[in-house]
Amino acid sequence: MLGNVLAKINHRHLFFLCFIISISFYLFIPQSYKVNESSDYIGYYKPVAENIANGIIPEGLNHELGYGYPIGFPIILSFLIQISRLTLIDINSIIFIFSILCIYISAVILNKISQEFFKKDISIISSLAVISYPLVLWTIKQPNSESAFLPFLFLSTLIYIKGIKNNNNRYLLLSGVFLGCSMMIRPISIGLPFVFILFTLFYKLKFKEKILKGLLSSLIILFGSLIVVSPWELYVYNRIGKVVPLGTVGGGGMYDGLTFNVNLKNYRIKKDLPENIDNLMTDFKNNLVMPPSFKELSTELKEQFLNQPLTLIEFYGYKFLRTFYGTDSHRNETPILFLQLIYLSLIIVGVIKSIKRKVMNNFEFLFLSIILYFSFMATIALSIVRYTVPVICLMFVFLPIYFNKEIEDESSN
Repeated sequence: MLGNVLAKINHRHLFFLCFIISISFYLFIPQSYKVNESSDYIGYYKPVAENIANGIIPEGLNHELGYGYPIGFPIILSFLIQISRLTLIDINSIIFIFSILCIYISAVILNKISQEFFKKDISIISSLAVISYPLVLWTIKQPNSESAFLPFLFLSTLIYIKGIKNNNNRYLLLSGVFLGCSMMIRPISIGLPFVFILFTLFYKLKFKEKILKGLLSSLIILFGSLIVVSPWELYVYNRIGKVVPLGTVGGGGMYDGLTFNVNLKNYRIKKDLPENIDNLMTDFKNNLVMPPSFKELSTELKEQFLNQPLTLIEFYGYKFLRTFYGTDSHRNETPILFLQLIYLSLIIVGVIKSIKRKVMNNFEFLFLSIILYFSFMATIALSIVRYTVPVICLMFVFLPIYFNKEIEDESSN
């Protein structure tokens, strides 16, 4: 029965479901939550995109915008601005529709990833989970880069899996290209090619292939990423005379992540944290000048580790957990935590079941590596769930395993 119902859901049905769910969610949330809270969009992405759409260099005629973030998302926004001008449709409506389309495309790609490991009848469950996931739906309420990031993350993963399974280096090159695209939209992906490279070496050695083949495949992935990233890096270098790894806000982001409960800005509420952690954050605020260099950050962290190692470990443990439910404003964290416990429990049990049943033939470790990487990157920066939402959606690839046996039983009857 279940297999017959799921088998009837095609991409057209998924498209309509995605739009209906997304629009219903947007209409359901209170008006106060629809206000654009993204300072990145207002202060950087939007003006850079308008410059590109107007034929001006991205940083502006006075170079006032700098190079805080990579150029990928502003380029996408500039196309949407042009569409808005041609159609006379409000740009916010265009971005809203675009965000829903990105979620739909991501759901379709995740369905293809799921089909690499599960029967077609149940692989659609992964897609249904994505289009109904409240935190990914939350991203459509205001312009942001998460929606545009999802398809590139999923597509690079799908092509990589096909490349490894079929020993096809052309697929690995293309996977690297899409990884580069994801890096140009959200710099948190900067280390993702190395996650893929490490898994490639692990997979090749696991199946007793020559190490040289693994190294060649790894270099191909890295080369694909560099094809996309290098032009922007060269442009920035020519402008300011130094290498900037995808953006200049890294030090500021880490500083914010070290002081978030004592650096409340104008929108954060103070959290009730243990005194030793609050005191540690106060030390960071007093000892570091904004924006700090990576050398200054590492020196301060070393000093704090020597002085109070247990407190620093406790602090980073707390930051790691916050990557799955924390918000920049510190609001709504309790309901998000309970919601996440449901989804993460399903994912964790699904991973365990998959490993025990050898469903994915070791690819479970690829997905685990990806989510741990994203959580690690969010931990060393500002620990908020916004950074891990895309990869949690990717982990929905494990959800069909709950229906695997039921479908097999139906097929045998």
